[in-house]
Amino acid sequence: MATEYRASKEQAYFAASNSRDGFHSYYEQCFRHKVDRLLYIKGGPGTGKSTLMRRVARYGEARGYRAEYYYCSSDADSLDAVLLYGKQGSVGLLDATAPHAMEPTLPGVAEEWIDLGQFWNADALAVRQEDVTRLNKEKSDGYRAAYCYLAGAGEVSDVLWDAVAPCVDMTKLSRTVARLLKGTTKREGRGNVSIGLCDSIGMRGRIRLDTYLRQAARVCLIEDYLDTAYLLTRELGQRATEQGIDVRISYHPILPDRIDALMLEDSKTVFLVCEAEKIEDLRAVAPHGRVVSMRRLIEPTIMRGRRESIRQTYRLREALIGGAQDELKKVSRAHFELESIYSAAMDFEAKERYTGALCEKLFGR
Repeated sequence: MATEYRASKEQAYFAASNSRDGFHSYYEQCFRHKVDRLLYIKGGPGTGKSTLMRRVARYGEARGYRAEYYYCSSDADSLDAVLLYGKQGSVGLLDATAPHAMEPTLPGVAEEWIDLGQFWNADALAVRQEDVTRLNKEKSDGYRAAYCYLAGAGEVSDVLWDAVAPCVDMTKLSRTVARLLKGTTKREGRGNVSIGLCDSIGMRGRIRLDTYLRQAARVCLIEDYLDTAYLLTRELGQRATEQGIDVRISYHPILPDRIDALMLEDSKTVFLVCEAEKIEDLRAVAPHGRVVSMRRLIEPTIMRGRRESIRQTYRLREALIGGAQDELKKVSRAHFELESIYSAAMDFEAKERYTGALCEKLFGR
């Protein structure tokens, strides 16, 4: 499955994924209680939610705030949220429309609504009701089909896991984890876990953000072999938090119980799962990165009798993921047509005036 590695100068993540369980949201973990003030944005596709968030974020950054950008897992060119941290406090804005709806618990106190529906021409939209209904159904049908494929990919992944896991020498794996964590500062108590996904499968294909690599002071590339790398990252995450180390974790987009990247916050040490054929590409980004090959942790005598059936299972999963991506491409056609309908009905000049006033309200002139 082809992956686009997307470079960015931002601290960029995803906060949801299209997974074996359908739409899997990490909104609560990523946004609830993370800032002093949280603004929930409502509006249809194409109404400028991302543009509003980006303008507010740039305004805040120009005044010394640090921004975290959370992109949409289905459309990685659109924002789901931004969080801004500064000396005067912190604020977040998020897209609170379906499927990632989130409700305020302290409305009017620490949370409030932004309704972009105030800037659209309802009469112009009413004329397109039949088209909007049809396109929403096409989107719904496409997502349903994609999630069926991803559910199948998840089931096949379980079969693959059951076949491969016994082939890993767990004693070697434990020693490898100990070596990788050697020299890290241990603390009393349990380490904190924050979530920031760097991988997604959506309407634009599979996209991986470079945030973890860009922030890293030290990099370890874990060369996967038939999913065995997730045994290593699971052990790394558990051992690090048990030693009081704060970690930021990225979960696999399809398999949300598996870690595909993690960063030790204090030392900025990053562990990143990657396919063997992508190692050289990533070495260009992280030339001094250490490579750990999972093949070295395999018991060859156990693997020998299972190798062919395991490879067939792996190929089946790749075919199912490919089917999901085909369905998500169909979703994209309906989605972007919906965006054009809503955009045509918007008064963007009024919305931009509102955005400017909001920036001044949040951060001053």
